[in-house]
Amino acid sequence: SARGDRAGGGVAGDGAVRASVPRSGDTGDAQNAVRASGMNRLVLIGAGLVHLEVLRRLTTTRFPDTEITLISKDSQAVYAGMLPGVVAGHYAPDQMTVDAARLAAAAQVGFRQGAISGLDLAGSAVILADGAALDFTHLSLNVV
Repeated sequence: SARGDRAGGGVAGDGAVRASVPRSGDTGDAQNAVRASGMNRLVLIGAGLVHLEVLRRLTTTRFPDTEITLISKDSQAVYAGMLPGVVAGHYAPDQMTVDAARLAAAAQVGFRQGAISGLDLAGSAVILADGAALDFTHLSLNVV
């Protein structure tokens, strides 16, 4: 993409996101612990149009035994679905902005503001730029 986010081998020092690919049958200890607990952990990377819609729907729907976390560089997101209305003059550009952190809270979804530095697919973990790791059983990417 224009930001340089791409998959490759190892963690990059150039700001690009890189993924390590698991060997066949290789799973991490954290992933095994999550599976044993019966808890699903869904990590949503990016506050793009689709993830904003997922959050909106989660304000009225719950998934038992599922912990959901949204990771986004910014707490504010642009709702691209309104772009045609802005271009046509029906909406002001600032009306396209959604408070993703607030929407996540309304949906009872965890919010983590930060950048991603890598994906450990073998260990099922998202590595944040600050060095923290979030384990997942399911992962969705929707970056803008």
